[in-house]
Amino acid sequence: MSRSRPYHHGQLRNSLIEALLSLAQNTPLAQISLREVAKKAGVSHAAPYHHFESKEAMIEATTIECLRNLSQSLRNAVEALPAGTHPVQKIKVLGQAYIRFALERPTEFQFINRTDVCNFQNMSSAIREVSQDAIELLSQLVLEAQALKALRADNPAIQVLALWSTVQGLSNLMLLGFVPPEQVEETVGAVMDVGLGRFEA
Repeated sequence: MSRSRPYHHGQLRNSLIEALLSLAQNTPLAQISLREVAKKAGVSHAAPYHHFESKEAMIEATTIECLRNLSQSLRNAVEALPAGTHPVQKIKVLGQAYIRFALERPTEFQFINRTDVCNFQNMSSAIREVSQDAIELLSQLVLEAQALKALRADNPAIQVLALWSTVQGLSNLMLLGFVPPEQVEETVGAVMDVGLGRFEA
């Protein structure tokens, strides 16, 4: 029988989300119950219902939280650049921030990249809406670079997809250990240069 521990009510939601993320690393979501999440978080079996009406609601909330964290990390990286920074440089920084998020917050990154969590064909409208934020940021930068004739005037959606798939693939390879830690920064920069080089005007 699990032993409940005291918790600050304001932190309960975050504790439950962290517990779900931890359990989901090694267990299919279909096999995880609210009772197990509560036990992992060290709270009573009834505690999750203070914030979530069902397991599905908890999964959706966790997904949205992870996606918002990713989007905020990307925006922070771009907004920290000096005024007047070229959009191509912003795209590079955006890609680097995406990979850094994957390496620094692998549990969240891997969670939102599971097909049983973020499958575009069946995700909820709430998840779909927040998932578009990072894509729209990249899309806007591509359009700005095209307007300056720094990138070819091809279909911008194809350029976005190619650049996104580049950093997505590199993130996964790095998480699998294919790139030595001491080579991460150099590799990210080189791969971003190659990715953008395909679309230079």
